[in-house]
Parts: sequence; C-alpha cells; structure tokens
Amino acid sequence: MATASKGDSTAQYYAQNLGQVWTFPGYEKYESVPWHWYDLPFSDHLDRRELRPPRVTRPIRDCSILEVGSAMGSAYAFLKNSGLVDTRRYVGIEISDMGHAASKQRFPEASWIQADFTRYDLERRFDYAFERVAVHHMPHPLQQFEKILRATDRSMMTTFRGCLRGRTLSDLSKSFFRTRDEKYYCNIINLFELLELGLDLGLRHVRVMFLGLHEPIGADPQAYHYLDPAVAAEGRLISRFQVRFSRSEKRRDPLIYATTTPRVAARQGIVFLRLCRALAKVADVRAFSRL
Repeated sequence: MATASKGDSTAQYYAQNLGQVWTFPGYEKYESVPWHWYDLPFSDHLDRRELRPPRVTRPIRDCSILEVGSAMGSAYAFLKNSGLVDTRRYVGIEISDMGHAASKQRFPEASWIQADFTRYDLERRFDYAFERVAVHHMPHPLQQFEKILRATDRSMMTTFRGCLRGRTLSDLSKSFFRTRDEKYYCNIINLFELLELGLDLGLRHVRVMFLGLHEPIGADPQAYHYLDPAVAAEGRLISRFQVRFSRSEKRRDPLIYATTTPRVAARQGIVFLRLCRALAKVADVRAFSRL
C-alpha cells in the first residue's frame, strides 16, 4: 500500500467533520480536568526569572484573555473561581461540538467561539493568551503559534509535545491519534523553532518548563497513538514542555531559561543540562545580534 503524502494527509484531516472528531467517547472528562497557575500565562513576576512554579497573589484587573482549545471551559472556571483574574473579556475558541455547547451552557457570561482555529482569523489583540495541548493536535502548528503570539500583548503560555532535535513534524501519515475511524495530529514541535518565532515577535522573556522525555509511542498504525518508527529512530529527544513568552519593556536583551521538577531533574538531569546550555546559547546569540 502506498504511503499518503503530507498534502494528502492534510486534505484527509480537513475532509472530516472536525466538530465530531473532537466529540469522541470520553470527551466529558474535560469538564473536570484540573488547572493550576503554572498552566497559565499569569504571574506576580512576569518581568523576572522564575525557577519555582509561578504564583498569582495580586489581582489582575481590566485584562483581555484568549484561550485556544477551551474544551468544556474548565480553565475559565479555574480563573473565575480564583477571584484574582478579571474574566469579563475572556474569549474561548473550541472546535468540538460537545465542548462548545457545554461551555455555553455552563458559563453563558463568557464569549465562546466554535471554530477551526487553523482557519480562524484573530481580528483583535489580547493581553494574555494560552493553550494547553491543543495546537500540537492541529496542522501547521508553528503557523498557529505565530497567530497567537502576534495577538498577545503581555504574556502567552503553551503546553505541547516537542523535540530538541529535528524539524517540527506535522504529518498525519507519520504520526497521529485516532478516535473511532478519524485521525488527528500528533505533532512533534521543535522547541527551538518555536522559541525563535516568539523572539522574532518581540516576546523576549521566555520560561521553558521541561516536563521530561516522552514515553515511547507505538508503531502500530491501527492503534490509538502512532509514530512512524523511522521518526522515532532519529534521536529527536521527544519531550513534554511548557513555554511562557512575555513582553517586557524593561529588558533590552532576551531572558531565556529552563526549569524542571526535582523528579525530572533526578531522572533526566543530563538532558535538562543540555537544554539549559542550548537556551543559554540562544540568548547569547540574540544579545550579540543587538550590538
């Protein structure tokens, strides 16, 4: 059997009813999925290095917020219940029929948009923006990140599956998740390609949370989760990351650094140290380019 080309696989994805692809059995779990401040773009100290988990103790008022991939509204619920973040200008974009309907029913006071974000134009800017494991399921993930970053005035947070080596992979013929008979993307986003994008757009304070190397992904194309064995053999150092980009008028040179948990540091300290050294080089090159 011939292998589908990248273009063919993209057409295959868009040919599906995406609102139903993302209304799969078990989707209801997103109603109660937990959120924490470290998943979000807010912090008391956006202008300085934070090696510990970010905290929000001071109210954030009169702000606009964008969430991409808002599922069933659990992030909005966390922010609203915190009492610390003004959610009056919150916008959540979600493609799932179930997710969009549930969010509107649960929180009618917020603005919920049902749309395929890859084909949705952001016509306004936001103080804060975030997404959690949503863009890494979309085609052309770097284009989607660019769209979000361009619309962000203060801080943007993303959580995704990425790699330290090799170009960003976004190809349904090589890597995917499966729901019933449909497929959606299992992207592997090169961390440094994303960092360069954010830095080019003027978000010079970058905090990278290294969440550890990813567990092996199976090579059975009929399974729920598939990765082409040739890709897996390329030594990409596939990992999980959280990256926060912030604009800072106080900084002339970029501040780029990594942090991790004690458990990950103990088990994968060598990889983490390599990441720290690579980020330091990126910061040095960026600082030198400004001279």
